[in-house]
Amino acid sequence: SALFPNPTSGDLFISKDYYNNKEYHVYSLYGSKLRSGLIRNQVVSFDGLPAGVYILNIDGQVAKVMKR
Repeated sequence: SALFPNPTSGDLFISKDYYNNKEYHVYSLYGSKLRSGLIRNQVVSFDGLPAGVYILNIDGQVAKVMKR
């Protein structure tokens, strides 16, 4: 499924509503878990995280996300 906008300045939108209510985890490139939660309204928020590259894991699907 598509993630946009990537890079993001805050909210990352997910094109498939299948992922609503699924658990997500955001990791640093070093493997530290920075954030977890449930997806609501097809959005994962990157607000409050510094600019950089993150790993997003949703239901076993992994993507690289850039925060600007």
